[in-house]
Amino acid sequence: ELGGKRAARIQAANSAATVVAADYASARREVVAATTRAFVGLQHAQSAATLADETLRVAEQLVASVEGRVRAGSSSRVERTQAEIALAEARIDNQRSHRALAIARQRLAATWGDTEPRFASAVAEGGAIRPPPALTTLLARLPASPDVARAADEIARREAACAEACFCCSAA
Repeated sequence: ELGGKRAARIQAANSAATVVAADYASARREVVAATTRAFVGLQHAQSAATLADETLRVAEQLVASVEGRVRAGSSSRVERTQAEIALAEARIDNQRSHRALAIARQRLAATWGDTEPRFASAVAEGGAIRPPPALTTLLARLPASPDVARAADEIARREAACAEACFCCSAA
């Protein structure tokens, strides 16, 4: 082979392998991010369901209390009707929050390929979620980002492929 074609072909193959590795790292990060979002969503749904359960319990107690006052003659039927409406709304919210909880559990299980969740709840260890880094810190990290590195590798791969195919570049 003349004009450095072999070296250009090797460089093109190496650049292509680097691009594939960068794509794999990017896909892996996306899976971790999707799983994290699903986990946090499940924690939120769990909190909402717990709050809805408590609201339903309080609404039931309110109806019982108002019913007792109506029988004693110290409250009107209008007040009882208002309490019953609040109870009906609490039941609807409770059902809605428990459906959202089931969906969030399903979504988290789907991130690792299960069709049905095999867990009762999501419990975070280590406390609260950390706040994101400052913008200046993120901008300083940008050149080391795998996506930026992948773009640079793709440019190098295309330049190597061009050098392999181009006769005018083969003299170098």
